[in-house]
Amino acid sequence: MRGAQFGVFISYEQYFTSAASDSDVARRLSKYSLESVLTFCLRMGSQLSLWNGPDKESLFFSRQLVRALYPGILGDMIIYDMTRPITALSPKKEPFHRRQFLYLAKAAMKHCPEYGENFIAAPIDPGLILLMISDQFHIQDRSFMDSVDEVVRSKHLLSEFIAVDEYSGADTASIAVQAFDMIFIHPRKLLRHPDFIDFEKVFLGKTGLDLRVYFAMCLSLLVGNSVSYTAKIGYKLFYPSDYWQKSNLSIKTQELFWLQVGATREKFRAEIVRRDCGANDFTIFRQHPLIKMGNVYFGLDLAFILQKLWAGAYWEIFSSSEDAKSKLPRFWGAVFEEYINEILGANCQGENHFIPSPRFARHPEKEFCDGMILCGTELVMIEYKASMFTAVSKYSGVVENLDAEITLKLITNERGKAKGGGQLARSIALLRSEDRATLVEGVDLSQVTKIFPLVLMSDSIGDCLLISKILGAEFDKVSTRSGANIICERLLCTGCATLNDFVHTLRTRSMSSWLAEWDRKRP
Repeated sequence: MRGAQFGVFISYEQYFTSAASDSDVARRLSKYSLESVLTFCLRMGSQLSLWNGPDKESLFFSRQLVRALYPGILGDMIIYDMTRPITALSPKKEPFHRRQFLYLAKAAMKHCPEYGENFIAAPIDPGLILLMISDQFHIQDRSFMDSVDEVVRSKHLLSEFIAVDEYSGADTASIAVQAFDMIFIHPRKLLRHPDFIDFEKVFLGKTGLDLRVYFAMCLSLLVGNSVSYTAKIGYKLFYPSDYWQKSNLSIKTQELFWLQVGATREKFRAEIVRRDCGANDFTIFRQHPLIKMGNVYFGLDLAFILQKLWAGAYWEIFSSSEDAKSKLPRFWGAVFEEYINEILGANCQGENHFIPSPRFARHPEKEFCDGMILCGTELVMIEYKASMFTAVSKYSGVVENLDAEITLKLITNERGKAKGGGQLARSIALLRSEDRATLVEGVDLSQVTKIFPLVLMSDSIGDCLLISKILGAEFDKVSTRSGANIICERLLCTGCATLNDFVHTLRTRSMSSWLAEWDRKRP
């Protein structure tokens, strides 16, 4: 397992006398046609595939692109900064990044006219504007870094890094399988659940689309890109409105689907003008991952199409009625628990003894935790968190929105009840104070000397940088690291994408050793 790797943006300020402002970006951009700027974003973003993280092909293309966009000495300087040895004082430097192209597309929606000069053919401006955009992230208010509270700093940084980190390098096939299981398979095992919701029936009533057809159409966009990727042209993130003309899908179904995943330039522009919280606000791209220009739908970022596969379906069902808003979070929690118990149960072998829904022996109506894995003398205690975070909380770039959502869904709910780490802390305290051999029904924990607390999330924010640090700090407020001959390691948090990546290794390796290594190598 590799530790986290960090880099910094190469910006305009680095090579010129001062940082560029957002008005500087708008002024340079305003003479170019909207279509030419969006086409530039599409071509560059799809070739670099920045949502995948760095690889050899994209790094090679980055250097070629630098030569094309920055002729002469400026290009030489950027190439030098990109390739010089990495040290603690000189981190990796990148001229292109995911937020840069999302910002450019959003700025174009606000400032570019319908008709204007061709951005792609411009000799200097595209490269300079990209450098200027990086300044918009560097020069944002950094006063929070002066705070003595590490959690405050982490929350601010997380609110900026979500757009960088979420779905970065995600396995499309793995996420698609998980989405299918949670939307179609596991709900049918819970027909008697008091909050049961027929996802397919409700989705059809809300959108007019068959949920299975919607799922297949989203998957078609993703699979088509995976198959068509080449190092020469990148991903083909554009789809004609008659993309399914050779299928047996009705015209009405196709139109309803495009309404779910795309929007016209006019709608994009109106929504951005109506509400834009700043450089990090990419909410609009989560809501509408495709932009319609003429008879073609353009996608700027494959990750936003990927999240539409199931998060899009979740929020449509959630917003269908007041009854659904009340029931869905609880029912989704039960579905998530079924899914996690199945994949852990199928893969935990050897040293890993998985116990789903362990109960207190004297109070079997109460859970000790959502799931636990006994690895000899080491115990992994897990809380499952199925709560889905809103687009505004994750993509607005407003730390107060994110902070409120983290608190409500992962720390303390609206009734003041502890969640996540607080729930685990309470059970750990009981394990230290009571008879370990008989505390949990059917399981002898008397030999346990070390505990690994873990929060496992359904939402992709669980896979993001710094979420473990934030939740770990809250956990440390209510739990001690040692006591009664039991050491409690730092609380960690992860999401399903990470779990799906490593769960097969639990057939030959203990979960506790995996978490211990992760804790050593995390930033």
